Order: sequence, then structure tokens, then C-alpha cells
Amino acid sequence: MKKVSIITLSLVMLMNSGVVFSAPKKTNKKRNAINTNVGVNTTSAMTVNTTALEELQEQNVMEELERDRIEGQAAMARKTLQERRYNVKNSCSGIKDDLKAIQVLAGVSTGASAVGTLTSGGALVTGIMKAKTDKKLNELSNMSSLELYEYAKNLEEEKSKLEKKSKTLGNVRTGLMAGSIATSATSTITSGISTKKLDNLIDKMKDCDTAAKQIKSYISQIQSEIDDADDLKNYPLFEKAENIVKSCSGFDTANIKEIKSVMTASTVVGGIGAATSIAGTITSAMANSKDVRNDDSEAGVKKEKGLNIASNVMAGISTGTSAGGIVLGAITLNKLAKNVDVAEKCEDALK
Repeated sequence: MKKVSIITLSLVMLMNSGVVFSAPKKTNKKRNAINTNVGVNTTSAMTVNTTALEELQEQNVMEELERDRIEGQAAMARKTLQERRYNVKNSCSGIKDDLKAIQVLAGVSTGASAVGTLTSGGALVTGIMKAKTDKKLNELSNMSSLELYEYAKNLEEEKSKLEKKSKTLGNVRTGLMAGSIATSATSTITSGISTKKLDNLIDKMKDCDTAAKQIKSYISQIQSEIDDADDLKNYPLFEKAENIVKSCSGFDTANIKEIKSVMTASTVVGGIGAATSIAGTITSAMANSKDVRNDDSEAGVKKEKGLNIASNVMAGISTGTSAGGIVLGAITLNKLAKNVDVAEKCEDALK
């Protein structure tokens, strides 16, 4: 048997042992498979994470847009409300000053009427005293011869005193009647000025009320249309707006119209009083003139008596008109009080 060398045998064994060299190859395939699977899983995880991030970003963007929208609504609401607040300020400012001015005029008119009542009343009282004095003088002049004889010692002295008293009373009456002219004229002028002011005031109050109602309407619109309107109401501007609506919507224009009627009546009454006082002053001066007083004829005595009576009647009329002026002035002041209170509150709210 031929001997086989160890080297040859070893070569044959190496050639026939492919399994020995294939094992590493199989191991590489398995490793590649594992690496491939790991890559797939990593990619999937990255895809999932990217999608979640995009969704989160989109949600944040939407929330930010919503916040911007609400804030935009709020900003626009505040801007519009501020504009309407300025409108109210323009419409309502000055009403308090106008009312105060009318109050002053009404007070002056009432005061003048009060003084006029005193002066005219004083003239009336003086005229009555003068009439009594003149009556005494006439009685002395009509005494019988016997009565004159018994009274002769004091007759001239008494007549002199009565004549002096009558003349003085006549002058006082004339002066008081002249004084009542000024008071009646003052009442007439102040009442007339007040009436003109009241016309403008009524229009201004209506404009103020309209502007306040526009704010009220806009606040209601905000509450119904704007999201988170309750949050908006926490802004100081909204609180001020609501206070303006509350404070500037209470003007009583009907009351002002009534005041206008009263002041118109006061103007008429004052005019009558002034005219009567003028006529009464002239009449009183005529009755107390030297020519009339010294005319002892029957016609002269009758004329003096008639002038004195007419003067007293006019003093009475002037007293009545002045008293009426006091009443009308008091009514005016009372009616003004309500609107003055509203005007003060409105001006405070607009600060």
C-alpha cells in the first residue's frame, strides 16, 4: 500500500472542508440582518417623533393665533370705546357750567324780585299813608267857621305839619317806585338771558344723552360678540365707560322745558312790573308836584286825589308782579337742582 504523505493528506482535507470556511460567512449574514432591523426600527421611531413634534408645533401656533385674535378684538374694542368716550366728553362738557350760570341768573332774578316787592310794597304803604294825611288836610280845609275859631291857634301849625308830611310821603313813594323799576328791569333781563341759554342747553343735553347711549349700546355689543368679554370688563376703561353711561344718561330735558316756560313767564311778569313801576313813578311825581299840590280849586284837589290813587294802584300792581317773580324764581331754582346734580356726576365720570 502506497503511503500517503501527511502534507498531501492535509491538502485533501482542506479542500473537502468547505463547511469550515462557510461558518464565518453565515455569521456575517446574521449580523447584517440584525443591523438592517435596527436601522428600520430607528427610522420608524424618528418618523413618529417628528410627527408628534409637528403636531405640537401646529397646536402652539393655533393657540398663539387664537390669543392674537382675542387680543386684537380687545384692542379694537378699547380703541372704539375710547373714541366714544371722547364723543361723550365733547357732548356733555359745559352743561354743568351752563346750569350753574342759569342758577346764578335765576338767583339774581329772584333777589331782584324780592327787593322789588319791598320797594313797591313800601311805595304802596307810603301812598296809603299819604292818602290819609291828605284826607286830614281836606278835613281841616272844610271846617266850619266855629270849628276854625276854636282851632285857630293850632290850625296853621297843624296844616303845615300835614302838608310837609304829605310831601315827604309823596317823595318817598316816588323814590320807591323808581327803585322798583330797576329791580323789575333786572328780573326781566336775567330771565330773558336764561330763556335763551335754556334753548341751547336742551340741545346739548339731548346730544349728551345720545352719546352716552351709544357707549351703552357698544358695551352690549362687546358682551355679545367678543370672546372673553368678562375679562375685557376688568380694564379700567370699561369700568369708566359703564360709569359714564350711569352718570350721563339722567338729564331731564322735559324739566328744562318747564323751566323755560317758567322763565318766559318771569320775563313777561318782570316786563309788566317794570312798565307799571315807570308809570307809577311818573304819576307819583306828578301828584306830588308843586303845581298840583298848590291848586286848591275843586278841580285841582280832584286831580291830585286821582293821581295819588292811580299811583297807589300801580304800586300795588308792581308789588304783585315782583312777588310773582319771587315765586317763579324759586320754582326755577328748585327745578334746576335735579339737573345740576346729574351734570356734576357726569363731569366727575368724564375726568
